[in-house]
Amino acid sequence: MDIHFLGVLGYYPWQHKHTSCIMIPEHGIVMDAGTGFHGVRQHVKTSYLDIFLTHLHDDHICGLLYILGVLYKKGVSSVSIYGRKGIEKFLRKRQFAHPRFPVAIDQHE
Repeated sequence: MDIHFLGVLGYYPWQHKHTSCIMIPEHGIVMDAGTGFHGVRQHVKTSYLDIFLTHLHDDHICGLLYILGVLYKKGVSSVSIYGRKGIEKFLRKRQFAHPRFPVAIDQHE
């Protein structure tokens, strides 16, 4: 099993280092979506991604804004985002709100 540390830096990116994002490609698991999330693109091996957010600080969620570019033509048909209770409402009002995010995100329980 490969584990890729795509971002491990503190609260802001610096030169060629990025904020929190760890991926296990064989299982489609991503832990946190900091600026390192852009690196997920080169490691996608599944038709789904399960993204687990440890908490909702910007340095752990800002990479979600890159999700369309990261997954473009990668064959990923399902993305699930997990976190604390109420995360769906938070993401809809913040990360995935118009005009910040250009498309509507379907919600499935």
